[in-house]
Formats: sequence, structure tokens, C-alpha cells
Amino acid sequence: MEITTAHSASSYGQPVILDDEDQLMDYAMGVKAVRVKLDMTTQKLADACGVSRRTGEGWQLFLHF
Repeated sequence: MEITTAHSASSYGQPVILDDEDQLMDYAMGVKAVRVKLDMTTQKLADACGVSRRTGEGWQLFLHF
């Protein structure tokens, strides 16, 4: 798993998350996979990023329109 800006799907320096096979991951699934791989709770992730728990949860939600 890798978080990188050196990928064609990255635009304007926005990081993208690649799985172990270098395939682009959906943002919400990628954030959750990284969090789980680091053995962090959503609260610990939010604290480490300096955001609220609710924001950390929002990063992991799927929105369907």
C-alpha cells in the first residue's frame, strides 16, 4: 500500500492511495485500509491529523448520489 502524488491519477499534488498491487483505491476505502494497516482507531487517526473524530469518520464514508 502506498500514498503518493507521483501517479497519473494525482492532480495538483493531491495524494492518491494505491493498494498492494499498485491499483488506485477509492478514497474512502483507501483511508480506511491505511488506518486499519496502521492499527489505528478513527479517533487516533483524527488526532494524528489534527482534525475532529467526525472529520476522520467522514473521510471513510461512501457517498452515493
